[in-house]
Amino acid sequence: MKSIISLFCFIFAFGVAEAKDLNRQLAPDMARVYGFLIGQSISLTRIGMEFPALRNEAELARMRFSAKFGESEKKLEEILRSMLGSKFDETDRQLRASIEANAKKQALTRPDAAAFLELMAARARGEIADEFLKPLLIAKYADRPAAEFVDGWRQTFVSDGSGKARGVKIHLQIPKSFGSKESPRPHIVRNWTSQDGKGPIVLVLDIREVGAAVTQKSLDEEFGPDMVKDVVGPDGQVLNSGKFKHETYPGFWVQAVRAEERATMKVQIAFQLYQIFARDKAVAIGCFSTLDEGARSDPKTVFQELQPLCLQVLNTLVLPGAYE
Repeated sequence: MKSIISLFCFIFAFGVAEAKDLNRQLAPDMARVYGFLIGQSISLTRIGMEFPALRNEAELARMRFSAKFGESEKKLEEILRSMLGSKFDETDRQLRASIEANAKKQALTRPDAAAFLELMAARARGEIADEFLKPLLIAKYADRPAAEFVDGWRQTFVSDGSGKARGVKIHLQIPKSFGSKESPRPHIVRNWTSQDGKGPIVLVLDIREVGAAVTQKSLDEEFGPDMVKDVVGPDGQVLNSGKFKHETYPGFWVQAVRAEERATMKVQIAFQLYQIFARDKAVAIGCFSTLDEGARSDPKTVFQELQPLCLQVLNTLVLPGAYE
């Protein structure tokens, strides 16, 4: 099994996105949702003014939305202020004036107002288009994605076992704000990147043929420092490792830092890997984050963010075949 497991130094081949400036990469998304929020607020104010009987309902809708997304709104403004600096106040004033002027050009009937209040009730429940919802979540949870998961903001991935899943049926949950995409790599079923595809954290689902069933006994016999080093590779530093059981299947986990080089770019990658042996298939959940020269330079700090997130994702992994 050692020669097979050595293949699992694997997922580094897919490449991890380099660390990116949150403000620079997400500026268009943040600006768009900020305008969305201004328009929403102006609409509620207008409803209250033009239809006094709906004023209390409009204010209640505002309060309910704020209870759900108030922290996101506050963080969003902080991000935009950081981006624009001294230009923020004037830009904000011009944007509000433009949106309000456009709103006044549109007729507002009582049925329109009632329909908008129904829409606000749905938004307060989190029923918002992803183009607006994801930036709100990113603003609030960018530096604590595990909290996003705990708060119930999740997306679900389901595989019937076809294609790259190699016959393994899977049910898995990922933070809602993560961007999802197919991978060109033959063993990577799917990968997800934080901040809607623009962030430093990448989650990977990898499935491979082992060739023979791996049992708890065979894993116990093989598992040790040499095997773990094979997984991490010669350019990696093992920080911690161990064995675990997922549903009825044996598995092991590794926490490490590894140097990677792509063309002229050199990066350090912190990763947490959970490898599960589902009979003759190896199912891996890998959680990766680039290290940089700034706030994300200390692996311990990065793992404080990465490890709880990876564990939460792992705990949602359901392999129906374990009970067949």
